[in-house]
Amino acid sequence: MKLVWSPESVTQVNAILLDISELNPAAANRWLAKLLSAVENITEFPKAGKPYAEAHEPALRELIVGTYRVIYLVGKNIVEIYAVRHAARRPPGRGLAGEIEDE
Repeated sequence: MKLVWSPESVTQVNAILLDISELNPAAANRWLAKLLSAVENITEFPKAGKPYAEAHEPALRELIVGTYRVIYLVGKNIVEIYAVRHAARRPPGRGLAGEIEDE
């Protein structure tokens, strides 16, 4: 399956990396490696994550990576990463056009 990152998810990953690296640059590198490995796994096993209950859409799933949620959409030949956010944060809502919105 092809993997696509939404612009929002890329921005979120960069912000997370910046936050982690301020305290521990090596930990930021480890976190990124763990995240990329998990995302690579979902391209091979797209139903590895559980259905994303907050969206009420079966194709939308989430995978927990450490203390972060990777929210993704499974298409016919594509996995699109919509959001990467700390698990303690409030779940994103659904926009009118179907995009995931931040709070």
